[in-house]
Amino acid sequence: DFSGIGPKTAEKIVKLLGPDAIKLILEDADVLAPILNPIKRVSLRKALIQNELQHRIFITLFDYGLTNKIATKLFKIYGNQTLEKLEEDPYRLMYEIDGIGFIKSADIAEKIGIAKDDLRSIKAAIIYTLENTAFGDGDLYLNYDLLKQKADRLLSADFDYQAAIDILIVEKRIKEEDSNYFLREIYDTEYLI
Repeated sequence: DFSGIGPKTAEKIVKLLGPDAIKLILEDADVLAPILNPIKRVSLRKALIQNELQHRIFITLFDYGLTNKIATKLFKIYGNQTLEKLEEDPYRLMYEIDGIGFIKSADIAEKIGIAKDDLRSIKAAIIYTLENTAFGDGDLYLNYDLLKQKADRLLSADFDYQAAIDILIVEKRIKEEDSNYFLREIYDTEYLI
């Protein structure tokens, strides 16, 4: 599985270092001096470190309740930054990964320690509410009161959404017209039609 290390070399490594071979190599690649040249030692240690990091990332993603398929997809997109990206904004899952919605993202946000009243949660609730209304109910926009009512139900709380709405407008993710709020992509599509 590691470049330049075949079954015979792996056998020699285990014979030399025993069952703790990986741990010993991670601590100091020079323990392989009797069997590998310096370039191969460094290369193997780097591969083991990368493998170890990837393993830890996947374990954490599984702890968040993600499937192997979703974890793999996330790792392909973000690589070693996967956990940092998720902790930065777990709601990116609902924005960027098909098959993950608000509920799963909110569950992960809670596990990470992001509260319902966090701006990231409130913004995601607004986006989800507008998406759900447009694609589920066929209503392309909501006024503030309806948006608040539906988002409050989603978050099981009573929040003021104006600050989050203002940010989403600046980010060009939603559009306000005549005191109604649209998802930007829906508004732009309707405007073109």
